[in-house]
Amino acid sequence: MINTLIGDKIKELRKKHNMSQENLAEAINVSTVAVHKWESNKSMHTVSNLIDIACVFEVSVDSILEYTVDKTAKSNACGRATEYIVRSDYKGAVEIMEETLRRYPNDYTIINYTAQMYSFYMYAKNTDKSIWKMCAVRKEELYRRALEVLPDDEHKYENANKLWLSIAECKKAQGNIKEALVILEDNNAFGICNSQIASMYVENLHQPDEAIPFASDAFSNAVLNVVCTTKTIGAIFGMQGKYKMAIDAMMWLLSFVDSLRYNVETDDPFEVLKVEIIIQLAIFYQAIGERKTSEEYLESCIKLIVRLTKNDERNLENIRFKLTDGNEKVMIFDLQRELKNADRLIKESGFENLIIEYERLKNAYNL
Repeated sequence: MINTLIGDKIKELRKKHNMSQENLAEAINVSTVAVHKWESNKSMHTVSNLIDIACVFEVSVDSILEYTVDKTAKSNACGRATEYIVRSDYKGAVEIMEETLRRYPNDYTIINYTAQMYSFYMYAKNTDKSIWKMCAVRKEELYRRALEVLPDDEHKYENANKLWLSIAECKKAQGNIKEALVILEDNNAFGICNSQIASMYVENLHQPDEAIPFASDAFSNAVLNVVCTTKTIGAIFGMQGKYKMAIDAMMWLLSFVDSLRYNVETDDPFEVLKVEIIIQLAIFYQAIGERKTSEEYLESCIKLIVRLTKNDERNLENIRFKLTDGNEKVMIFDLQRELKNADRLIKESGFENLIIEYERLKNAYNL
């Protein structure tokens, strides 16, 4: 906001510096009449005059204009738009944000919030096809604009990727499936778009063979996410001394991995995930004093290792990676540091050879 009575501010500054109108006029090389008119708010000065005045009084131009940033304007606009959404006035919400966007065309947050309002409008009940398409087109424009003004911070790559995924969804909503697929495949770092790509091949293009590799990778990643998350939960319970809850978590995970086995006659790739799960169960059962059960789990783990490494040495490397870190220390012991007696109890049980390479394990147990 800017003070419209700038002349009053000039007069205030002049008197504060004990200067007459003649002194100020001479300092900035204008007539005394000009200064008089400015202070009387009867005429406007030029930008150059304003800069000269600021230099004379050693202040900023903003201070003469008494300009202050209205920090609440943007948040107030977003709040009002949200109120319209609550009332199901989606058109009104869009109009508020478009007006705000005209004032702040380069504001990343405002651009994204405007796009969100179009999403609400787009998916509202009884939205006709013309509005649907208009919303999809406008959202794409907004997301592309957001890419241009993307903040250069630690989240830049992540936010850019999200924006490209949103643009692909807009393309899909407009019926441009092939263009959407190109965008998704170009931005499929680490397979994050596999599910969406597979879905488009199946649901929109009816090409199941093209979908298979993407769906397979997406499924594997989903399984690994479940496994890693559940193992972490089990480790948390173990470190808190809640061993029975830790056992419940690991038992559920074991049954989950077992349910993924699609061919009982062959070695399933998900079987290798069971190695660390079983060892953790053995540790937790040792912690609650059920040594016999712990030993049974460790024995079953040894048999599993032997079976998995029997025909494919690559499986051995996978298992060693799961059992050890780069310093050849037992990874699960590192994770379970708070279980003070676990390491000692495992060694007392005679199963320390789980931490060595396959050949030593095989010799130690005459397998």
